[in-house]
Amino acid sequence: MLLNLFMDVFNSFFKSAYSVMLMSAPYFLLGISISVLIKRFISTEAVVRYMGSNTWRDVFWGSFLGIPLPLCSCSVVPTSATLRKEGASVAGTSSFLISTPESGVDSIALTYGLLGPFMAITRPICAFVSAFLAGIMNLIFNENFEVEGVMKSCCPNSKKSEQSSWKEAFKYGFGNLVNDLALWFIIGIIFSAVFDILFPYDFFVEVGPTKSKLYIILFSLPLYVCASASTPIGLIFLTKGLSPGGVLIFLLVGPATNITNLSVIQKFIGTRGVVINLISIVIVALTASWIVDSYFHMDILPTETTGHHNHDMLKNFEIVCAFITSILLIKGVVVENVIPLINKEKRHQH
Repeated sequence: MLLNLFMDVFNSFFKSAYSVMLMSAPYFLLGISISVLIKRFISTEAVVRYMGSNTWRDVFWGSFLGIPLPLCSCSVVPTSATLRKEGASVAGTSSFLISTPESGVDSIALTYGLLGPFMAITRPICAFVSAFLAGIMNLIFNENFEVEGVMKSCCPNSKKSEQSSWKEAFKYGFGNLVNDLALWFIIGIIFSAVFDILFPYDFFVEVGPTKSKLYIILFSLPLYVCASASTPIGLIFLTKGLSPGGVLIFLLVGPATNITNLSVIQKFIGTRGVVINLISIVIVALTASWIVDSYFHMDILPTETTGHHNHDMLKNFEIVCAFITSILLIKGVVVENVIPLINKEKRHQH
């Protein structure tokens, strides 16, 4: 009896995870491929040039340049620390810290594939608005915060921008970036399957729209999830009755806030900067959620959003992409998590 129950639950979990992986894989690989192009033609030094004047222009460029950059929640902090130490202002860094993890070419591609073009456009726009608001507020109320070791000036001629070679860009996209995303993307797939099994289809309908959004905010604030990993979870929330606006809250708040990163970020933008960022993210997420649900109601199912059809050629293509993605993710987990853990254990033994 228990064995049959376990097998039923396992089969449901596997089918759900497999389905989400099939839908996600082509867009995951597309996003990573675009990230190679971005790495090839955009350097960190080029970004710093636009974020060192301590004016509203820092805020604009920090918000704008962070949108396409394929950095997850784990890698945006060291990148932002580098930008700050090389002369980027508090306001520009704050904006960059919000728009970058909330968006990215990888997550935009996944959002298009799983949630449709409307959400794929709305997500980066809201990321820009929340980042811009936080940057302006930091410019007004937190501009005097200083970090030891930050360069006092940053001008176009201070450092020559060196673009990556194609080899370096490819190694970054399908190496470092995939390694950073791997564990969290797998966790996102697992959580989406778990939520699919545990939550009834009308779960959020029964809870109600207002309470659902408040619960999503409380759930998202401490959560450690990257933008790509949050997308399949958002898809499952949509199937459980959460409104598109509620899903948007999760897509914005989850990747941009987590307790671990906030403690590190505080060193570079100050406690006041962290509070300003959190308030800005929540305000924009709630406002955007209300606008989406009030004026852009989407009475559609996620499967209709993805544009999937039961064509054998498309199915085979998805399976190939899922296989390649699985290999990359397993490699990423081994390189980024398993090998360091083994080496750490060996050092303790000696």
